Amino acid sequence: MFRRGSNRKPRSCSTQTSSERMETPILGYTLSEDGEYLAYGLNSSGSDWVTIQVMRVKDKKELEDTLHWIKFSNINWTHDGKGFFYCRFPAPTKEGDAGTETSLNLHHQLYYHFLGTDQSEDILCWTDPSDPKYIFEAKVTSDGKVDTR
Repeated sequence: MFRRGSNRKPRSCSTQTSSERMETPILGYTLSEDGEYLAYGLNSSGSDWVTIQVMRVKDKKELEDTLHWIKFSNINWTHDGKGFFYCRFPAPTKEGDAGTETSLNLHHQLYYHFLGTDQSEDILCWTDPSDPKYIFEAKVTSDGKVDTR
């Protein structure tokens, strides 16, 4: 459910398609500033890994934007609504390791995703190679800058 403006009626914005048989938990979501897009994290099979997907709100159309290897991240839209910042880890190196690995996640990274592009084109904005265990979050400030902590 979301509401755009205090005088408007709440609207439902389901991420379920009619063909899905089981529910997938949503772990965090953020509307773009203009309310046109909803980016949300999906979790499956009890894994800590989250997949971010994007929906156009007015017609509930799922966009092809799908981002993987997300863990310990928020979603921060830029003020122009053209994309958002998110944090991720490098993909697991062993096949079949996603969601079952017990090794420590290292090298948390801040990326920027432009809507309509593949994740492989996302821009690595920041990481801290001097402290590979450091996990941080990012926030877009009111003046459009990015703050990490």
